Amino acid sequence: MIFRKSRNWKTTVARIVGHVLYEKDVIAEDKLIETSRADLVAGYVGQTAEKTRKVLESALGGILFVDEAYTLASGGQNDFGKEAIDEILKFMEDHRSYSE
Repeated sequence: MIFRKSRNWKTTVARIVGHVLYEKDVIAEDKLIETSRADLVAGYVGQTAEKTRKVLESALGGILFVDEAYTLASGGQNDFGKEAIDEILKFMEDHRSYSE
């Protein structure tokens, strides 16, 4: 018998869904930006929003895939994950009808 490590197919599925959405003209670009908590959250007050906004802007027109997104909400009182979540929600609202 051969045992393989189980693969995480989340990113693969996100790429496939993104491609289908592009083919159906739902999104402007056939691109997927993969990111994680480390790419969104900074170490000081005010830096997280800017860092998160840069990632969000890079994904405009395509798909943003936040791997392990739940970790943004799992920090304590002095954690900046909530700031990243707030910035993501504001950005989504501001770009609700985005099209190239």
